Amino acid sequence: MVSAARRRIVYNSIKSSIIKGQEVEYWAMKMYEQQDAGVLTDQQVSELEVLIEEYYEKQEANSEPAIVEPVEEEPVEPEPEQTEAE
Repeated sequence: MVSAARRRIVYNSIKSSIIKGQEVEYWAMKMYEQQDAGVLTDQQVSELEVLIEEYYEKQEANSEPAIVEPVEEEPVEPEPEQTEAE
């Protein structure tokens, strides 16, 4: 059985890193590993998932949409048909 102190330490470490935006993908993976190992509860994981979602929403909101310039293509002229005699 995992002690309450260890649960708090792991939970707070992951939470802190996610809030700071430090290697969020890594900590998300670690979060699920700790859940599988019985260190984190389902409730703690749910709370961390909300923080991760908020982090990615902020990232998306702060990113500027890519400006795509239309590319003008040159018209392609059909090749002349060749006869069998050529």
